[in-house]
Amino acid sequence: MHYDLRTDSAGGTAFTLTLPDSETLTLFVSAEGYHGGVHLYAVADVRRLRTLAIPLTAAAARSEIEVGGLVYDASGGRQAPLAGAEVFYEYNGRGVFPDVSGSVRSDAGGRYRVTLPIGPEDALSVRAEVPGFALRHGAIRAAAAAAGEPLDLGLAPIGGVARIEPAERSTTCADAFTVTITNDGPPGDALVILELAFDFQYSQGVYGIDFTWDTSGIAFPLTLDGGEQVSFPIGYDAHRLPSRLFVGVISGARSESGAVYYGSAMGCGPCTGDCDGDDRVTIAELVGGVAIALGSHPFDACPALDGDGDGTILVNELVVAVAAALAGCE
Repeated sequence: MHYDLRTDSAGGTAFTLTLPDSETLTLFVSAEGYHGGVHLYAVADVRRLRTLAIPLTAAAARSEIEVGGLVYDASGGRQAPLAGAEVFYEYNGRGVFPDVSGSVRSDAGGRYRVTLPIGPEDALSVRAEVPGFALRHGAIRAAAAAAGEPLDLGLAPIGGVARIEPAERSTTCADAFTVTITNDGPPGDALVILELAFDFQYSQGVYGIDFTWDTSGIAFPLTLDGGEQVSFPIGYDAHRLPSRLFVGVISGARSESGAVYYGSAMGCGPCTGDCDGDDRVTIAELVGGVAIALGSHPFDACPALDGDGDGTILVNELVVAVAAALAGCE
């Protein structure tokens, strides 16, 4: 069951509780200018108390701020404004009621404006839609908006087919390779690339920092005619846990796919956890490594566990040692 209730001038309201004592009552409470929240109560307790006092925390004062910018054709630059673009905005008040959403259209010069009551820690996200162009998202913090910083949106015309090669690659130790992006569309079917997106993570954390890339030789936005391509280098120098790097193309492509690259430190230099130098990690060495990490054994009992050379044994280094014990040092 779901009910919407409003408080009176004294801040009170009433409702009839029909749930059995074994259930839980969920209340979402919000008020303009306050942080809202979810409150859970055992029905048996509510029935016994009969009255609930729910405190709300006041939010920082909001100010009327104008947010705006230019919507334009990225292939032609800011000299090619897009009139009549629908710009959807969503105001995120960080849990302060109410959040506001809506849309406006750009004028003949491609400019859009919206005035909202925004708190000092709030943010505004926008999305521009124009027929024949790919959607474009943007966001701005309250401080930047208050300072008059514009939120311009360059849209890529829809066209071209983006292909990344290699689409998948595994690498170890110090290694480098070249990534090539090709427009597989026919001649005259231009692909406009706004930017490249890189995201690295693996398993339960972000460990991809051993990957590096250099796109300084590419001027964005980049236009590739059908059959044209662009390349840039990616390097890998393993020192930590296994890594996974995702590469994507932000463009107006009619069809595109990303790429994923895996990195590992397995077999790079001394085997992490091989305390006696016999090219294998034993259970006894792992147990000793845990003791070093806990401080009950001295560090110099097995310096080979210190994969990054910082003078301490961390959990991620123990994980690498376990992998070496299971898969071998080679």
